[in-house]
Amino acid sequence: FPGDVRHICQTILARLRRVTLQTVVRFLGLEAELLGRGGLGGPCAAAKAAESPEWQAVRTLWSDAERDPAHDDARPTEAFRSALQARAAALAADLLGLDLPPLSPTAPEYPAELFRTSSVVVLPPGGVVFRKGQRAEAVYLVLRGTFEVGLEKGQGIATEVEPLYVAEAGTFLGLAPCFVHETSLVAVRAAAAGGVLYRIPAATFESLVSTRPGALVRALLHIIGDGTPRRRLSSLVYLLDWSLDWRHVETGERLAARGEACDGIFVVLNGRFRAGPRRHDEEDGTPAREHGRGATLGALEALTEARWSDDVRAVRHSEVGRVPVDLLTALLRHYPRAGMHFARVVAEKARGPRKDHPAEWMPSYGLSLATVALVPLWQGEDAPGERAWEHADLCAAVTDSLNALAPTKLLVKPEARELIGPDLLRRRNSMLKIKATRILGDIEENHPLVVYQAEEKYTWWTKLCIQQADCVLLVVDARRGVAPSEKLERHLARAHRAMGLRIEVAVVGPSGGACRALHAWSEARPWISQHHVLRPPFDRHAPDFGH
Repeated sequence: FPGDVRHICQTILARLRRVTLQTVVRFLGLEAELLGRGGLGGPCAAAKAAESPEWQAVRTLWSDAERDPAHDDARPTEAFRSALQARAAALAADLLGLDLPPLSPTAPEYPAELFRTSSVVVLPPGGVVFRKGQRAEAVYLVLRGTFEVGLEKGQGIATEVEPLYVAEAGTFLGLAPCFVHETSLVAVRAAAAGGVLYRIPAATFESLVSTRPGALVRALLHIIGDGTPRRRLSSLVYLLDWSLDWRHVETGERLAARGEACDGIFVVLNGRFRAGPRRHDEEDGTPAREHGRGATLGALEALTEARWSDDVRAVRHSEVGRVPVDLLTALLRHYPRAGMHFARVVAEKARGPRKDHPAEWMPSYGLSLATVALVPLWQGEDAPGERAWEHADLCAAVTDSLNALAPTKLLVKPEARELIGPDLLRRRNSMLKIKATRILGDIEENHPLVVYQAEEKYTWWTKLCIQQADCVLLVVDARRGVAPSEKLERHLARAHRAMGLRIEVAVVGPSGGACRALHAWSEARPWISQHHVLRPPFDRHAPDFGH
């Protein structure tokens, strides 16, 4: 099952990156130690390339071209580019352990899948391969020249790159972020002499590692190292990997109690937590704080040996990564400058948010919510063609509007059943609940925003959509009003009272066309916090989704 193994490896590496970035980088400032040579962003495969016979073929091709007076590296001929692409495809296939079918019987050494989709890219001096925070759209193999890999400091015109290492010919670039579907943690640009790259699209790379176990294993060895001195992760990365642990937290379960000693930093991997009183009727005037995916809990308490100042509970099924305080203490002793960096973080937090605050390592985590459930509430059946819109069309329109903020995934019942299995909607046991939470959590981790399309009845799937949602959007037809659903309303009221679930109403119809019964129904339900008016057809009224 190579696809399942790839998915497990992807989740492990993605979580390691996220937890270490939110703790070791954000609070201790050890980005160079974590991302440099021997770190999570270190060079991949250069030593292996020198041993490949395909690499000798590439070098021979360059040597022959250099003896031609008409050859120009910046503007190679079509014949040379085609020959180079073929040799580069064979080299990439060899480095990734691929045994691909040939392009044609007369060219058995040409791997067809790579040859058809990949391309040769020539970059001028200083040309940018990708910037920090840019989503990885391809894996690059350095064929000629050198490339500077570094950390971006500052913003806009004042951006500077602090070098980490130089990637030489035979090195993969962007392999780790492409494997875990994340943004790049470093910036990469061509050195003074420029360079030539072989570009493998992310979709092609994903297909290869998902269907060929040998390619998956070889890619992982390039990323994490094979244990030899040529490619070995630093002791810092291994220490982090051994010390981190993951924890599943059920809805309503307490992660920390007020007054307890804080023994670690928690990073929210998926789900949502609420710090403060458990219920609204317990509030003492201090507003509760909610923490979604990517948030850090207990950092100041752990590093200052303080106790938890609030109760912290899961608003919905969630997963967290825990960094023990003993590990952080050891890092502070080993890296003295990390203590000064942490002091600055504490001081900045005490001063409050800054308008010129630098961009986060994971900018998509700045969203106020991660999941939205669209739950339809309308009365009666429509005659064919009577209603000018469908619930699926509205969900697609909401997804398109959210895509302007961050990549958004629309999840429907058939896809969830295929991912989790048909027993999800027929049986109800704890094992299936854990499996559903794990798979839905993976989807949420790999997509900054997820839209859940609930059914028109209060089914198990609708209940699951609400359970996973940070915000529930009740969809109402302005002409027909609301279809009372005692079970659904009881569930929503309980979730709002116990966990502060955000519930809003979307009235679909012409502006001002809502009936009186709808107004009366809404006013009688204090757990509804906001109303929206969405006019069909949705593609002609896109500004309605801007708020």
